[in-house]
Amino acid sequence: MNTSQSHTKEQEHHEQPFIEMELQPSVSIEFKVDSQIKPVPLEGTEKEALLFIATAIYHIFKRTRANAGLSDRVIATYISRLVTQTRKGLTVIEGHVPRLEKARSLAKSVVNELELRYGNIVKHMLLDRNSRLEAVFINCLRKHTKRHFREKMDSCTWFWGVTLFLFYGSLFIVVLVILTVGV
Repeated sequence: MNTSQSHTKEQEHHEQPFIEMELQPSVSIEFKVDSQIKPVPLEGTEKEALLFIATAIYHIFKRTRANAGLSDRVIATYISRLVTQTRKGLTVIEGHVPRLEKARSLAKSVVNELELRYGNIVKHMLLDRNSRLEAVFINCLRKHTKRHFREKMDSCTWFWGVTLFLFYGSLFIVVLVILTVGV
């Protein structure tokens, strides 16, 4: 009986690979790598919420790895850090976890992290919208990214506008002085 149960568990383990990641010395979580996994329901425990968030982050990073040159170890480090931060912020109230709000803030953290280290690479996250698992994150990322790039573009426009104005203004003054002195 025990042998057949252990054999079945080994088969399940082999069929559905997972990544185990240590959050703290005494805490670890595992999440499946299969991209066809459906999102967990919005009601659930803290661990279920963490699995949902960690899996979504994992697939987002996986999709950008080729473009950003991320290794599996770097991906695991980012996920560990982000999930640890989220774990501190998650609250379980009568079995309900407010995942959407936490997912939004976590998505912003992911965007900021990638923006700081890899520039416009975050745009590549928005190319594949087929994954059901990433649907919530993609929406959050799209909204945040549009606003972020718009603000970035506005500040860039202001910077170059002021720079060009000062350059041509000073050039005009120099030419005017030369013409005045020359005459």
